[in-house]
Amino acid sequence: MGIPIEMKMELIDDSTAKFVLSRSVGDFIGQKYTSQAETSDSPVAAALLEIPGILEVEIFGNEVTAVKGDDAPDWTSIEPGVYRAVNTENDLPNKAEAGTSGTPKADEVTFNLVDQMFRTHINPALGGHGGSVELIDVQDGVVTVRMMGGCQGCGMARVTLTEGVEATLKQAIPAVKSVRDITDHSAGTSPYS
Repeated sequence: MGIPIEMKMELIDDSTAKFVLSRSVGDFIGQKYTSQAETSDSPVAAALLEIPGILEVEIFGNEVTAVKGDDAPDWTSIEPGVYRAVNTENDLPNKAEAGTSGTPKADEVTFNLVDQMFRTHINPALGGHGGSVELIDVQDGVVTVRMMGGCQGCGMARVTLTEGVEATLKQAIPAVKSVRDITDHSAGTSPYS
């Protein structure tokens, strides 16, 4: 089992985004893929082209450039799928393993993926409201969290948890079944309102 590949998205224009990865997922010659028929040498490219709206992918070492169609969702919605795809070659959950939970290995993999999502997507979004979410544990696909800052005691905490955090995690990481909040919301000192 490997360490999850981290990535940073850089928008080139409305239809093109570059993803800079923490390590290589392809050769350094650069290869462009526009159909599944061309992806026999790259499970990552195959996974990327399965994302609804992605029309073209170019992989050059630790950089992945993707082009989406005009009717595709915005890049923020596509980004979790790209994250899953670039980790397909990393001995992380593949299609068979991604739904498997309840084992220490599966829980460890899920914990690492959730931790990455918290650092790169969820907490930066919540930071705009002075809040954050701390990852406590993952067992049998249940993610245990503690809400902090502006999220602790906020009247919208339940909505943030279910429609924001849980929905994002389930979309990006199939092994996540639910999110459990252990926050003492009555102790919140500066909830966002």
